[in-house]
Amino acid sequence: MLHSLFTIVGMGLAAVHLVCWIVLLIDAFTNSVWKGLVGLFCCELYLMYYAFAEYRSENKLMVLLGYFGGMFLGGALLEAAGVNWPW
Repeated sequence: MLHSLFTIVGMGLAAVHLVCWIVLLIDAFTNSVWKGLVGLFCCELYLMYYAFAEYRSENKLMVLLGYFGGMFLGGALLEAAGVNWPW
């Protein structure tokens, strides 16, 4: 029971992370093409920097919470549920 709950909530948080990643990537591309390309190919490292230093929006806190919360909490819940990662 708890296993399936962790899996469902973890997948939901991973989906939130994906949506916030796409929002940051779109903003990086509209800012500059090279920033978008670096964010796409070095996704987590550069977008973490971009989210804190260069992303300007009235919803910045929500995007940051979704991005980092989805990444860390979703990953931890999926790991606790025993989801096998493909890598």
